[in-house]
Amino acid sequence: MASRFGLLLIGALLAATAAHADAFADFTAAVESFSAHNRAALRYLRDDEVGPMSEEVGKMRTAWAVINGKFGKPPPQLTADRTLYTTTLVDVSMRLVGVSMFIQMGSRSGVRNSLTAIRTDLSALRKANGIRTLADCVLEANQTLTALVAHGDPIPTDWSKPEAGSDLSAKAAEYGHILDRCDSIAGADTRGEPRFRQLIDETKATLAALAKALAAHDTAHLRAILEDWRNHDDALAFGYG
Repeated sequence: MASRFGLLLIGALLAATAAHADAFADFTAAVESFSAHNRAALRYLRDDEVGPMSEEVGKMRTAWAVINGKFGKPPPQLTADRTLYTTTLVDVSMRLVGVSMFIQMGSRSGVRNSLTAIRTDLSALRKANGIRTLADCVLEANQTLTALVAHGDPIPTDWSKPEAGSDLSAKAAEYGHILDRCDSIAGADTRGEPRFRQLIDETKATLAALAKALAAHDTAHLRAILEDWRNHDDALAFGYG
């Protein structure tokens, strides 16, 4: 009798674990669908295509309403900070309202900042629960390049200074390490995608070229390389962020 009870208990625990895993998988899939529209909206914004961008924002609102309705209670894997979970649901909803307002106002920067903040909110929620995805890794890469150019042109104007190019070199090295992590985090299917492989390999080649241009103090070449780096960084964000 005791052994039979134990088997029943084990069976119940396994069933509960499977149910929890299914709930988390459903939540992850729903958030990915929502995030895909976010990426598309950012890409259309970059290209100044207001109509398609607005359509994607509408799809974001619909997808987020589904998430709020189905996952008002967090999956067990996201319960490390229940307050953060609830706050994230509310914050993203408010940011979507803000996006619509900024579209009506014609504020491209307002739209971009709000859409980017949504990426950051969702990444912070996953991080607080010990979860790391390719999207989080790509966001980290994007933030690294943004920090590099946040305070102006990072290309040295006076090569006689000992520290000339040191920040650019350090950020490029950091970015390269992040790319390696993104490559390892990506699933086998993603790593097998020609576009993903191309982006990773071409960006690494760009960083290698940057190191050579820095060593040669080649300012003109550095400007072209930095622009190429930015383009690849955008492509990573639009495709996998």
